[in-house]
Amino acid sequence: MAQHGELRKSISLEEEGSKHAKLLSSFKAEESASEIISVNPFESWVAPVAAQKVVLYNDNGENVRDIDVTFKIQCFGVFDRKNFILSDYSGKCIYKLSHEGELTKLVSTSPFSPNGIRVFSNDRGFVVCMVGTTGGKIVRYTHDGKSRTKTYQKDERGHPLFKFPRRVVDNMNEDLIVVDIMFKSVICVNKEGNLRWVYKGSLESRKNGIDFDPWDLTTNSKEEIIISNTKPNTIDIVNKDGLFMMYLVTKIDGISHPLGICVDSEGKLWVGQASGKVSIFNYLNEG
Repeated sequence: MAQHGELRKSISLEEEGSKHAKLLSSFKAEESASEIISVNPFESWVAPVAAQKVVLYNDNGENVRDIDVTFKIQCFGVFDRKNFILSDYSGKCIYKLSHEGELTKLVSTSPFSPNGIRVFSNDRGFVVCMVGTTGGKIVRYTHDGKSRTKTYQKDERGHPLFKFPRRVVDNMNEDLIVVDIMFKSVICVNKEGNLRWVYKGSLESRKNGIDFDPWDLTTNSKEEIIISNTKPNTIDIVNKDGLFMMYLVTKIDGISHPLGICVDSEGKLWVGQASGKVSIFNYLNEG
């Protein structure tokens, strides 16, 4: 397992605005932007915390469309650019929601409650974070939800990998990277389920006693992992081996309590915040 380390010297949280990202635009969603999933370079679906709807916004902040359901959505994934998989944490169910608003029950997850969802490309199914009284796990399903293909729960020594997994993404190297809010860590396992690395915040923040409180994460075309860190109000980037690279954005760039994040097909970073503000940054193609 990779040890904690710093790939390059981090910028101080007290420095002036980011040297790595340029703010392109921002807008205010109706409620908190807990989760964001881009469907094209100009539009993203946004879900507030524990709301009964998902909302499609364009990059001008215009509400393109709402889709309502009858339960509180914990997390969601998008496939075919228009259909959804939704987790109902309280009801212990996973649903499919069509673009037309038709709701279909896919999986009963009892006694576990479903949390974060990641839909794989090319009909390779989806993975779900599960939370139970005895700990957490990650379960992989076929595209139709009818079969489990893999469960990630313990490492090769039999120790629990997760306690309260909230978000999960996959990387181009087929790693799964998970935010665990009880461990206050980002945890990476390979496709076989072996623990690769754990990230608990930058060396600078740990030396200064700053809490690492990750909420969401995404990946980019360079296989880097981008993490929203709510306590110090930073967006951290680590490489595919879990080594800290930089603070991409900090509170000095105008973000506060960052929650949902995603990277669109043009490499722009969308950052949702507890206030409902959504900021869009260019960082891969700066200038």
